[in-house]
Amino acid sequence: MKIAQEIGFFDATTSINQRKTILGMMQLIFEALNANGQISFGDHAIPKQLQEEALELIKDQFMPPPLPIEILLLQRKFAGIFLLCAHIGAFADITNSLAQHVDHRTL
Repeated sequence: MKIAQEIGFFDATTSINQRKTILGMMQLIFEALNANGQISFGDHAIPKQLQEEALELIKDQFMPPPLPIEILLLQRKFAGIFLLCAHIGAFADITNSLAQHVDHRTL
C-alpha cells in the first residue's frame, strides 16, 4: 500500500474502502501478469471486472490525486497497447517478455 501511495494512486484523503478497491484492482492486474503462459487479450473478464471496480470508485466519489507525469504517460501507453491487443484479439506471453527487463519478484 505504501508504494501505491508513493506513486500517487491515492493520498491521505482516500478512504480505506477506496484504497482496498484500488489495491484489489492492482492485484488483479499483477496476478494476470504473473500467470504462466499467454494472456488472451480477447478475454474481457479482467477489463470488465476493472470497469466494475472503477464504477464503484466513482459511486463512492473517489477523486484521484494528480499523478506524476511519468506515471500518467506510462499508464496511457499500457492502456493503449492493451486496447490495441484487445481489438485484434492478440495472445501474448507478457510474463516472459517482462522478465528480461525487470526482476520477476517485483511483479
